[in-house]
Amino acid sequence: MYSSTTATLSALLISCLSLSGLATTHTHQFHTSTYKLPNYWVPSANQKTQNVLNLKHKPDAKPHNQGYLQALRNGSQVNGVFGYEEVDVTANGLVFATEVDIGGTTYELVVDTGSSDTWLPKSNYQCSRPGTGDILPQSSCQLASTYTQSSTFYALNNLNFFTQYTDGETLRGTFGVDQVTVAGIKVKNQQIALVDNAAWNGDGSTSGLLGLAFPAATKAFTGADYRLDTPATQKIYNPVFTNMYTEGHVAPLFSIALDRNYGGQLAIGGLPPVAYLPIFASSPFQLLTTSNTDQVGTASSSAYTLYTITTEGFDYEGASTAQWSYTNFPNPFDEPSDHTQVQVIIDTATSNLFLPAGTADAINKLFSPAPLYKTTDGFYVVNCNAKPPQFGVKIGFETFYINSKDMIINLGNGKCVSGVAASATGGASILGHTFLKNVLAIFDVGAQMMRFAARSNY
Repeated sequence: MYSSTTATLSALLISCLSLSGLATTHTHQFHTSTYKLPNYWVPSANQKTQNVLNLKHKPDAKPHNQGYLQALRNGSQVNGVFGYEEVDVTANGLVFATEVDIGGTTYELVVDTGSSDTWLPKSNYQCSRPGTGDILPQSSCQLASTYTQSSTFYALNNLNFFTQYTDGETLRGTFGVDQVTVAGIKVKNQQIALVDNAAWNGDGSTSGLLGLAFPAATKAFTGADYRLDTPATQKIYNPVFTNMYTEGHVAPLFSIALDRNYGGQLAIGGLPPVAYLPIFASSPFQLLTTSNTDQVGTASSSAYTLYTITTEGFDYEGASTAQWSYTNFPNPFDEPSDHTQVQVIIDTATSNLFLPAGTADAINKLFSPAPLYKTTDGFYVVNCNAKPPQFGVKIGFETFYINSKDMIINLGNGKCVSGVAASATGGASILGHTFLKNVLAIFDVGAQMMRFAARSNY
């Protein structure tokens, strides 16, 4: 996972072809769960909406995936995903941001399906150095602007915002309520986090983050002292998108079409006006819940947190001979029919595909010439003119093939990495931009499923 979030992957790889800040691998006992939230809606119609926002590439940003993915990084026991990984990476065009109106002022925020809170820094926030806590001038955090308190704002007392990262980055603050407007849809009373202290490495153009994941991944806690935060003091609340559909403003879905050329589109309550093939594949959401009661800031109840599905496997030369791995598949009591099958998080704030090491290695060996694997970070350094293999992701009854243009990420100065990286052993598998640039992704919260349609060639 890369950071809006330290030095760019481009700078890191150009200087040493090595990434720092990766967490130690952990593997934890698997716990199955049969809990399933009830269906309140049938699948929403695949129809276009006028509530569309343009997304912008932010080449030097490092988006922090807060919320539930942090449990993976900190080594909590997790239903369906084993262990965690800390990937501190950025690359050109890997962050997508959009304009959001909060209290009548427009801010540019990173769009993140891997977290739930919407946050901005206060005007007098304190910037500090990640890891050491040394006080720095605000300019060092590179947050483009601070929150301007509006006439519609009111503070929420006895509540604190806190999130932390294994690379030393942290955010601390308070909560309040204000009007939030996204894609023309207004939530009059939306809880937002306001940061007092940021140990943050920003990009200089975004001011915070718009979280689109589930309520259980929010990071609010009772009390004013973040050092006393525990799962028992977590106060789950409705994020922006949840309020949009529960208040009846839109259908309970949003969709995203990321483009490799300029940015993309985020549509609320429907589909954006992009070309796609008229065949949809679907896969139900799966629970991703921690069973570590000592983990600060993670939901211990059975509730959806991140957009997690199980693929039907991958298509590449030699995939049929892949060996089944206990840590690849979410149900250890039922060996999968396809031994490349794996549970994945759909995440707009991740650049590459992060797949189990054996699968990633098999795919990358098919590049011509073959890339150099960096054991310290899980990335494969590849010749920028290499020929990528044919590679597809199986979802439902469809296989979505990745355009060769997305199989190589150009970092500049003649340095490139493969679009497929290796998860830490037992770590989370993630479908990031390498995959998402090839599909229209529909997050149908009402029907509790993901739907995908292949994009027309562009």
